[in-house]
Amino acid sequence: MAFIKLLLATTGIVQAAYSAALPGFKTVLVNTVLVPKTKSDFAKNNVTAKWASGYPREWGSEDFHYQLNAPDPEDNFDAVVTSDEKYLVMFNGSYIEFIDVEKNTTASGFAFRVPDKQYAVDLTVRPATKGGYDVFMGIASYKYDTPKTFLRQRVGSDVKPIDQPILYQGSIGAISKQGKLVSRYGYIYDLETTSNTPVATLKGQPAVTDLSFSPDGVHLSSVSWNEKTANLWNATSGEKIFSFPATNSQNWLTRFSPDGKYVAIALGSGNNTLQIYAMSNLTAAPIEIKDFNDWPRQLDWSPDSQQIAVGDRGRLRILNFPSKEVTQTWEIDITDNYPPTAISPSWLDGGKKISWQWNVGEYLYDFETNTEWLWNVGPLDHVWGPQKIFLVKKYAAMKFSLHQLTLLTLSTLHQASAHYGFPYTVLNGIISKRWEYIRPSTTSMFGPNLDYSGASAMCGPNGTLPLFPVKTLEVAAGSTIGFGAAGQSRDIGDESKDMSDFKPDFWMYHAGPATAWLSKAPEGVELGEYTGDGKWFKIDVKPASDGQHWDYSSDAMVNIMNFTIPAATPPGKYLLRAEHLNMENGGSYKTTEMYQACAHVEITGTGTGKPGPVTHFPGAFDAKDPGIWLPQALWRPYQPMEELKNWQGAGPRVWQG
Repeated sequence: MAFIKLLLATTGIVQAAYSAALPGFKTVLVNTVLVPKTKSDFAKNNVTAKWASGYPREWGSEDFHYQLNAPDPEDNFDAVVTSDEKYLVMFNGSYIEFIDVEKNTTASGFAFRVPDKQYAVDLTVRPATKGGYDVFMGIASYKYDTPKTFLRQRVGSDVKPIDQPILYQGSIGAISKQGKLVSRYGYIYDLETTSNTPVATLKGQPAVTDLSFSPDGVHLSSVSWNEKTANLWNATSGEKIFSFPATNSQNWLTRFSPDGKYVAIALGSGNNTLQIYAMSNLTAAPIEIKDFNDWPRQLDWSPDSQQIAVGDRGRLRILNFPSKEVTQTWEIDITDNYPPTAISPSWLDGGKKISWQWNVGEYLYDFETNTEWLWNVGPLDHVWGPQKIFLVKKYAAMKFSLHQLTLLTLSTLHQASAHYGFPYTVLNGIISKRWEYIRPSTTSMFGPNLDYSGASAMCGPNGTLPLFPVKTLEVAAGSTIGFGAAGQSRDIGDESKDMSDFKPDFWMYHAGPATAWLSKAPEGVELGEYTGDGKWFKIDVKPASDGQHWDYSSDAMVNIMNFTIPAATPPGKYLLRAEHLNMENGGSYKTTEMYQACAHVEITGTGTGKPGPVTHFPGAFDAKDPGIWLPQALWRPYQPMEELKNWQGAGPRVWQG
């Protein structure tokens, strides 16, 4: 199980659901789904596109999703669909799994070894020219670094590894249909050999931003951000054929037209122009397309080379070529400079449809029927990027069908893993039934809590009183009690109605400290009636024992949080509050996520201690508490820190008893 990386501020989205305004752009409700408001949409004969029946759709409405249950170091997840649409390939940093899309079964799985102290990024899979597939992974020094090398693992027609992985220099620039690969270092490799020696090198090529092979594999175009250059190369010898005139701009991307007659170069740096050169007359002035509101960062030629889809800030336009006539414009109603580029435009079905991604949603438009689809995140969804969403033909059995097109959203594969709760207790090795002793507090799905100073900070939403009666667990002072984790109940949609057993193969997928708190119910008040408005004190904390990495993280594969009840705790009936914090973005204001639960316990023994310091909920901490909003020196430290070894968490210090 793994996930994806562009954090959405959950509280901002929840609030926006009521105000109908997300940061940077306006929103509207369509069929109960919150979607970006457009000020221009695709149309046919001056009639605006209509939504397909049942759309837009949110995550959670999928008919099934996949989970990669192999170890997931460092939350490193990526996935692709092979271009022949036979397989979904998932990777989690150390393990690869091939899923047969038609059969919906695992076809193979194998370890993918990465050099020590290196990170694997940017999964790429392509059919090999002689059968089977090549699996590529970029190798970087740290998780968000640009790869300096990349590995290739060949798999056979049975998608099982053959030969040993091969290490190449640079990061992947482009791959030709003929089996050649060029790296951003300018090395050209023949993928049909087992040699990692370049067959050619782009001579005198500076560091490049983007490369493109011509359809016949004869030519290569390249652009450089830093050098502000664009060049044309012989893809066999590496000799430079032509230097395009200086643009004095940070050139962003380059693409050959499918017929090979033209090559496009996108310019940024305020120039914001698309230059298109005719391969038959390179010295002639290029056809220039301007009127962009930002860098034209994404483009795709139509299959017949007669149209170009180009994305800039919050907008996707389709232009006829070579006339440059704008025939379609889709544009978000922007309120500030936040909105990103419309990305990954892709022509489908021979140019009859087009798909594109914007923010965290995937759109599809049918030119013939003037129909539009959207798959989007829900208000409480929380995902990471880069997002990868694929429209897969052929397999209507996947049930997201639209005229025999099927949507496979890789971003949804593991959202269940990102959110979790603690509905089980564990005492003396015995795991309770779900909600047997834990106070149920939500009628929706488990999600992160960012209400640090509100009532829900205590036991979760609606946690002031249990939604239904639960038992009280007898616990001896001095013993250890655990809280068992569980993922979201997406099939049910209401955690309080899920009575399933503990699943040992699920674990917590965020890194951060865990704490435990107690609050004694007043004499004569049953725990089912206790609102938690009394005194609270902290009894235990799970820090970063090595001073650098939190004890509870995805690496540790923890599914039970264990806490010790101080031996001196006075006997009585208590609310026992357990909390796990996601500190992955804890260096920023109001981004630390709380996952908490409260158990009904009766502590036995002869303890006579005086717990303290004490506090109350709400009020134990707020968004500015250094245990919630981490000092920058403690967020992702490069070396062990004593403060993390002796971490006390948000609120008062731990009572040792």
